[in-house]
Amino acid sequence: MLSVNGSTGGSDIIGLIVQKHSKTGGRYVLRSIFIANLVILALSSLAYGFVKGATAGINMFIYSVAAQFVCEIVQETIFKGFSAALELEITTDKSDAMREALISEIKHGVTTIRVVGGYSKQEKKMVVCVINRRQLVQARKIIHRVDPQAFAYVENVKEVIGKGFANKEEELDVSEHAGE
Repeated sequence: MLSVNGSTGGSDIIGLIVQKHSKTGGRYVLRSIFIANLVILALSSLAYGFVKGATAGINMFIYSVAAQFVCEIVQETIFKGFSAALELEITTDKSDAMREALISEIKHGVTTIRVVGGYSKQEKKMVVCVINRRQLVQARKIIHRVDPQAFAYVENVKEVIGKGFANKEEELDVSEHAGE
């Protein structure tokens, strides 16, 4: 809802206010909603503790905070997860063929870096490419086809800024200024 400046009428209204007045974009929006929910939970647990007893109030607060923490993780994953990507680092003797195959078949740019093997002490090239998660199977097939002896690993990328990848914070900044 926040990515389209919408609200469900709950504490996410605070997030919309932070989003509208923040110079940093969407970075603190979800955090402000989490803090607002914690304040509400603390006050509710205090009131519940007066009615049902201190132990019941404390238990309610602990369970509620745990649930809120899980919700925060899920929200952040959904909110930022759409720009989640993977980085491929492929060390190969066939860097030119690997580079061409990745560019032509996956349609993402690559970077080639000269490296020296720690064990073999041989100079090789590493091809680095950032891809979407759904392209991993295709990338694996390309690596095995081009150079079955290649050494490759995959890393999670938290955020990508650049052509071909969505960036939720930039989208928030654009939508934030669209009404001005």
